[in-house]
Amino acid sequence: MMKRLLFVLLIMGVIGVCYAVIAPETHEQIEKRLNLPPQPTDKVILDGILEPDVDKDELRDDLKRRIAFALPTNPQARKFFEREVYLWTQMVKHKNNRAKLLEFDKELNKIADCKIKGIVKVPKKLAYFNDYITVGFGRAELNSEIQRTIGDVPFEIFSDESLKEYYNTFK
Repeated sequence: MMKRLLFVLLIMGVIGVCYAVIAPETHEQIEKRLNLPPQPTDKVILDGILEPDVDKDELRDDLKRRIAFALPTNPQARKFFEREVYLWTQMVKHKNNRAKLLEFDKELNKIADCKIKGIVKVPKKLAYFNDYITVGFGRAELNSEIQRTIGDVPFEIFSDESLKEYYNTFK
């Protein structure tokens, strides 16, 4: 009888541990663990491409949250996607500075190539991420304005090795 009771308790303990490991975190748990800013209202999001940014890290709060909830257990991929948001923010801030735009554009091309070549897996929740990045500022309009400032620039082809090295900088 005692052995059976100990066996049942052991099984219950194993099940409890497995549930704790397997059970996904709630949004509230992710918010707390990653110290996320509060969810902005739709009106605030639509007011502009650079806002809201409560914690002043130059990442729009709604996008930071979208990345965190899509990749709660992958800090490297979160940093990668946050870098993409940061670069778009910088492009908007410096949209008349050709030298800076060229620098940002080159890195955004690396990011695009990392996604296209499968070096970083794009979760379904981020499949249309570029559309969200430019909410509040037409994506086509932004790209057009940036391209007018940059002009014709030869497209650089990055090796798989250089893209892997780039992605590994986010570890």
